[in-house]
Amino acid sequence: MKSIAILHNEGSILSALSQWSQQTGEALPDLLVECGEQPLLAHILNLDTPPQYPGLRGALVDPDRWPELAISHENAPAPILLAPAQGIAPAHAAMALRRLQLSPRAPARIALLLDLAKMEDWFPVLAGLDETLVIWDAALPFFGDATRLDAWARLLLETRERWRGIFAHNSSGDAAPSGTPAFPDTFGSVTWLRHAPAA
Repeated sequence: MKSIAILHNEGSILSALSQWSQQTGEALPDLLVECGEQPLLAHILNLDTPPQYPGLRGALVDPDRWPELAISHENAPAPILLAPAQGIAPAHAAMALRRLQLSPRAPARIALLLDLAKMEDWFPVLAGLDETLVIWDAALPFFGDATRLDAWARLLLETRERWRGIFAHNSSGDAAPSGTPAFPDTFGSVTWLRHAPAA
């Protein structure tokens, strides 16, 4: 199973994933896993999930059940394991991911969707993944950890051998940003992905 962490700063991450795939030629994941304190994507997709929906937590009990728990939707580029109704702590997410990776029914390619504003909370999870990518909506401001240069520096150091760069798009439809994001490229393995054109 190949795994990628996608840190993002916006609610249009599902359409942004499709743009990323089209612009870069990368294959879309076979399974999306939303990690967070609440199932944000359920609200975006107008889904009714049971109060006890386990999401990735279900992999702690039985990792082979993920096909039953994953939800398909016409506006999602791949089936989604939504965030558990009660959220999931990074340490539990890391354990559940390890169990899922060992399952004979594990998907070939999985993407974990993580909140960029809380990137430091997710560093323990990033260590167990094959790649790390940031998908940045330039129409929205950064919040939390994403406003701190030291957090970005640590992210680049923690993922040095697995860093895939930043894919920038603009959900507002205005002109896409141009040039390289204003972060120091002091790491030999850093590659900035080209920006997506305006919609």
